[in-house]
Amino acid sequence: MEMTKYLKNEKGFAFIEYTVVFVLIFPFVILMPDFITWGTNLIKANAIINETIQFIGEHGGANETTVAYLEKRFTESGLDPAQWDLTISGGQRMKGEALSLAVESTYTFNSIKMLGINFTLPMKASASAPSQLFMR
Repeated sequence: MEMTKYLKNEKGFAFIEYTVVFVLIFPFVILMPDFITWGTNLIKANAIINETIQFIGEHGGANETTVAYLEKRFTESGLDPAQWDLTISGGQRMKGEALSLAVESTYTFNSIKMLGINFTLPMKASASAPSQLFMR
């Protein structure tokens, strides 16, 4: 009978439930905009890399035109090309030879910087395709 006496105090249990839910849910609500931004940037970078590797394949490899095209695509999508490290297979390649392209950067979570926490996640995108250019 004494146990039912304690269970009838619903105010205390409601406070505990709300406190537990708040502690578990609040960090996700705070971090959600950063996760959305990080994911959006990662998806944009992958789309740009997949499109650019086809362009590079059509032009037979890395040259000024292909690098300028990549920078233009990054700028158009709202990403700063200066913040991304570019790795590209260099020079002109014969038809059928492999070409590769990779970019890498990091994203710093802004929502928890005010707490003194510096949390970064990597962003990487890579693709490869064969050269489609005939050379003599």
